[in-house]
Amino acid sequence: MPTLYLKSQDIPRMPIHAKECVNEGLWSLYEASSSEYNAAWILQTESHQYFLNRKGDILAKKSMPFNHSVRPKILFSDITTQPIGRHIHTSPLDFIHNMDFAQ
Repeated sequence: MPTLYLKSQDIPRMPIHAKECVNEGLWSLYEASSSEYNAAWILQTESHQYFLNRKGDILAKKSMPFNHSVRPKILFSDITTQPIGRHIHTSPLDFIHNMDFAQ
């Protein structure tokens, strides 16, 4: 599967900790291929998909899986990854819960 590299500033409102989780392989980020929710990105966590606008604001959340097999995985080229387990004292989901949801 191909990988697409972005700079962290390309999705400015996504918290740095969420971007680190993407680069560490805890979560996955994909470019949205449909116009569902007018999303630009889909952030896949352990149990949910978050549909994000171009700036990184959350538009919607779903708990059902989606097919990402043909979508390029996105990583951030300007974020240094740490060994998995760095967030052992803070759940990666804590960072998502601090992001604003559009109802």
